[in-house]
Amino acid sequence: MCHIIHGNKKWVLFDIHFKSFEEEEKFMKHVLYMSIKELTQYLNHIGVIYKIIITKPGDSLYIKAGTYHAVEGEGNHIMVNEYLSKSYPELESVFARIWKVWYNRTGKY
Repeated sequence: MCHIIHGNKKWVLFDIHFKSFEEEEKFMKHVLYMSIKELTQYLNHIGVIYKIIITKPGDSLYIKAGTYHAVEGEGNHIMVNEYLSKSYPELESVFARIWKVWYNRTGKY
């Protein structure tokens, strides 16, 4: 759950499935530093359906565990993340391998 305190954010939410960890890792490395515009163009190119959401102060956005997402802030912004879900060992395993530094620091996916 993301709570927007200040500023606007643009979100891209999408579901995508991979045959292997290596395929998922390759995808993540490819899209990692793309802008929202570049990402949506790429998702269109590979046939992945996505949803764009714009949040503003006072909004809360629930993102289901395992949903891929990208976000861009417009100017200065403050957001609070809240982890509401139960533990998902299969997601944690993949997250820990792809995002080693983040996972080792937080233990969260």
